[in-house]
Amino acid sequence: MQRLEKVFFRNAALCFFVLLQTFYHCFATMETKISVDCHSDPEHIMVKVSTSIPFEGLVYVSERYGDLNCTAFGKKNETTILKVPLKGCNTHEKEPGLFMSHVTVQQHPMIVSAGDGEYEVGCKLFSGDLEVGTGNRIDVSASSMKGGDTMTSPSP
Repeated sequence: MQRLEKVFFRNAALCFFVLLQTFYHCFATMETKISVDCHSDPEHIMVKVSTSIPFEGLVYVSERYGDLNCTAFGKKNETTILKVPLKGCNTHEKEPGLFMSHVTVQQHPMIVSAGDGEYEVGCKLFSGDLEVGTGNRIDVSASSMKGGDTMTSPSP
């Protein structure tokens, strides 16, 4: 019977340790930096999430939780990249050439916490003809970043 009690207490202590680590990770202060790349992929808004601690949570398009096409999973490193398609995943064209989306950074893959945040991101795409002072027409195809680090949910 003593052996069974030792095994039970050892397993209980191990479970407590695992739960403690999980809660510590959920409530640890994590600094988050969001950057947007509109140049490397003409069909996506590239959202780069950099964190101060290894990230195991989710980065996903708001309102699309669970949609694997609109989600990036943290892999215990400090950088996670989400590719948001310009056509899909609730991306909307706010004005001609301005594509916007809302992205949620969730620190834990299963638990929503006060440290999670929602950000508005977007890209302004330019396309068309320009007339320059010489009277010649030049085809322009380029993009620039619009939007950025607007946090719309409370931070810790």
